Amino acid sequence: MKFPITREQLQDIKKDVEEEFIQCNIEEIIENIKVRILMHAYRGTLPHLGGLTNAKLKIDISQFRIIIPDKWRRYITINSPADPLVFNPWKTHFEIIKEKLRELFPGVSFETDPLKTYMLIDWS
Repeated sequence: MKFPITREQLQDIKKDVEEEFIQCNIEEIIENIKVRILMHAYRGTLPHLGGLTNAKLKIDISQFRIIIPDKWRRYITINSPADPLVFNPWKTHFEIIKEKLRELFPGVSFETDPLKTYMLIDWS
């Protein structure tokens, strides 16, 4: 959130806080996938692992969890008996995630199944 914050923004704060959570999660997801791609590509170059580059990587999307940004974690944990977050960036912002990954890895294919349970990354 950016200051100053108006009275109207405070009255509709839920939307802004959840948008901040979503952006934080999108950044974490992209960073996680970026590292996985690099490590998978590197691992294929190691002679003791066969020295063959495997140019495809399948990532199980269901393993990702919603991350609450550090500055909100204590408040939400103490004051909320249930998880107030009912969004999933994989389901609601998947195209944004794929577009940012395409910017980081031009020419690489990022595909998913219709149920969005996994992502197949192909740089062959």
